[in-house]
Amino acid sequence: MTGGLLQEDAFRTDRLLLQDWAAFLGDPRKRQRLIEELEALLTPAVLRHLPEAMQRADGPKAIDQWVDARAAESLVMTIRGIAGGDLLGLLILADPPAAGTARPIHLGYLFAEAAWGQGYATETLSGLIELCKRLSGPLRLCAGVDKANPASAKALRKNGFEIDPGSSDSMTDIFCLSL
Repeated sequence: MTGGLLQEDAFRTDRLLLQDWAAFLGDPRKRQRLIEELEALLTPAVLRHLPEAMQRADGPKAIDQWVDARAAESLVMTIRGIAGGDLLGLLILADPPAAGTARPIHLGYLFAEAAWGQGYATETLSGLIELCKRLSGPLRLCAGVDKANPASAKALRKNGFEIDPGSSDSMTDIFCLSL
């Protein structure tokens, strides 16, 4: 997480390796490989339930611009299968200014269409929660979910997140978990 909250730049679950993508962005060859992987991953179906700011534009530099925008606002971790090393998705963590005693960490995630329905979101969230439990100080993880995306809501609920009715609206449910 940004602001030094995450001491490690990578963590593992049973099937996944999550790694800060900064290591890829600083090396032109690795960045180009990541851009090519993201070109295949960031399909309209994958981006459908994400906010307007997360949509990709058209054009030859659209993915580069998308990457630069995400890198400027958040810590982004690639999610790769341990077995084959394929890019399965991204975990996006934003650390806004603290409010109250539990620092809110806003999270988002997206997965390639081929990875849907295999439990990767649930596993990613579980691994993130275990990592956060090792951090000092109270944390509050929050994620916005388009009401038309029940699979994402299910993964959050499986990991103990609950809807925050005061933050939710007619289009988006805000799920939070205090650690």
